[in-house]
Amino acid sequence: MKFGDYFERELLLRWRLHNIDYNSLKQQIKLNTTKNQATAMTIPGHTDVGLKNFEDAFYLELCNQHDRVDLFVSGTADEITDAYDIWLARPRI
Repeated sequence: MKFGDYFERELLLRWRLHNIDYNSLKQQIKLNTTKNQATAMTIPGHTDVGLKNFEDAFYLELCNQHDRVDLFVSGTADEITDAYDIWLARPRI
């Protein structure tokens, strides 16, 4: 089974928007790293400007997606901690 299929299958629907968009990231990589015969070759020792631009943009998108996941996880952990603290503070019989 491919990872993307597994990842999609295992996601909880209510949390889907808070996960990374694996398939979108994978598609961006494929589109920007698959060489076709009509593409000019990079001269050895020189920077491939197009690839560098893609890498910079991809890194930014990856950071944005990571930040979104981190915010969700932190917020959810805070909610759980708050609920646990309330439970601990409840009157005991």
